[in-house]
Amino acid sequence: MRVRIIRTTVASDGFVRVGQVVDLPDSDAKMLIAIHKAVPVDDEPEAPTVIDTEVAEPLIDTEAPKKRARRAK
Repeated sequence: MRVRIIRTTVASDGFVRVGQVVDLPDSDAKMLIAIHKAVPVDDEPEAPTVIDTEVAEPLIDTEAPKKRARRAK
């Protein structure tokens, strides 16, 4: 079964890193999916992920926090 690793772990006597797609025996794949370290992968190739590099404008105007008044001694 093909799975995508979502947390670094050990599978099939080897170290696997986040993002790798590996072909594992069904028992290993089901165990990693159950403990949330992998997700099943469809046999169809994925479309490339597009990352938006623009920085979003803040939704509200933010001001610096006001300074506290000093306590009188």
